[in-house]
Formats: sequence, C-alpha cells, structure tokens
Amino acid sequence: MKYINPKNDIAFKKIFANDKKKNILIGFLNAVLEKNIVDVTILNPFQAPKLKDLKDTTLDVKARNKNGEEFIVEMQVQRQDFFYKRAMYYVSKSYSQQLKKGAQYDKLKPVYFIGSIDFIVFETKKHISKHLILDVETNKNELKDFEFIFIELPKFKKKPEQLENTVDKWIYFIKEAQNFKGIPKEFENETEIIDALEEINSFNLTEEQLAVYEYWEMEETKQRDIMQTAQRVAKEEGKIEGKIEIAKKMLKKGSSIEDVAEMTELSIDEIEKIKIDLN
Repeated sequence: MKYINPKNDIAFKKIFANDKKKNILIGFLNAVLEKNIVDVTILNPFQAPKLKDLKDTTLDVKARNKNGEEFIVEMQVQRQDFFYKRAMYYVSKSYSQQLKKGAQYDKLKPVYFIGSIDFIVFETKKHISKHLILDVETNKNELKDFEFIFIELPKFKKKPEQLENTVDKWIYFIKEAQNFKGIPKEFENETEIIDALEEINSFNLTEEQLAVYEYWEMEETKQRDIMQTAQRVAKEEGKIEGKIEIAKKMLKKGSSIEDVAEMTELSIDEIEKIKIDLN
C-alpha cells in the first residue's frame, strides 16, 4: 500500500475538500478547534484539475457550518515570510464578503483560519499556536470574530507511541502519511483519519489524478531548488564582497598584490582591477 504526500497541495484539497467525505474535514475541524461541528458546506469542493489549468487552481479549503461560521484550511510547504499577512487578508476578505448590501453588522459570523505550514514562523516552541485579538490591558478576547490556528510541522517531533490525542494523530498524518506502509495501529479508532488515508491511497487515484499530483510535486521541488540556489548565490556573493573589502583595505595600507591575493584568495587580475579602481 502506498500513500501520496498529504502536504502536496492537490492531495491536501482532495482530502479536506471532498464533498462526498465531509466527515474528514469535520473531524479535523472539531479536533483542532475543539468544537462540535455536525455538518459543513464545502464552498469550493475538490475537482481534480487538468494539467493545463493548474495555475488557476484554488488550493485552500473553504467551508461554512449551519450557524454561518466560516473556515479556511490551508497547507503551505514553501516558506513565505509574509504568510501570516496573507492569512489575515483571507480572513478579513471572507468576513467582509458575508455582508450583503443593506445587511446589518450583527449578521457577520466568525471566521477561522487553520494553516498547516512546513516551516517555522513563530517564537513559541509549541507546534500549535492560536492567535486572537486581545485587549492589551485585560488580555480579554472581546473582539471574537477572528481566530487563527497555525500548525508548524517542523516543531512536531512526536513518534507514534507518543500521540496523545486526535489532534496529534491528525498532525502526524499530515506530516508522515506518505511513509506509512499501512494503517498505523494508533489510528484504528480514528474513522476520519482512516477515510483520509483512503483518499490518498495511490491505488485509488486515476491516472489523471496521479499525473496532476506528480506535476505539483515537481513544481514544489523546482521552487525549493530555486530558493536554495538563490540563498547559495547570495551567500557566495556576500563572501566575494567581503573579500573585495578586505583587499581594498590591504591595498590602501600598502600591502603587495601578492600578499592581498594570498589573504583573500582573489586572483592577481582581480586585485589589479581593484587597485586601478582605487586610484
């Protein structure tokens, strides 16, 4: 049995935006938010996109319960320095769009954002952090309609035998399911997680769905390579700039070109050019 990676954006939406398996999303929301949601309407249900349409695919999951509360669930693998700002934008946009022309403000309902992220953003050592609007003096949450939950996957270090509750099991599923050989015994009583595993069982995917999944995996790998290359180049350029500055200082103090070359590991030609620029 082979499972595809739940962190893949397409796979994540296949799991949590499945209109025929809404129990999966409901189970996840109830575990993370500690609520008792009975039913939801998935506002953007999953439809396997064509390869040519991938750039226009919406990859977050949006849902609403019978009380009108809205939920935004997202998976983000590549690091984004302003991811939390995007989360606030999504929540505020979802909140403002609830109010139809002529409607009263009391019709506005809370919006919850749950972001599973494969990088570290916050200082807390905990892998789950909740963010509310609080009064700075009383620390009370009197502006109640926005709530942000971030799950920082790199901070989650628990092994199967250490999983304490359903939330732990969901996070372990998201982080490690692609490495499962079968259904872990720790999940035997977790119906929603077992259903989620069925959704990412590669044998249950069509050839087209697998092609889309593999394309997205390659895109994520490419973006990761681009980022790592940019970081390496910036580091190397920083080193060269440092060597040039050292060379300038040594030349100004009268050091020979040979001595500067030995100290900085720059070529004789490079140092001669630096010396010309100084004159």
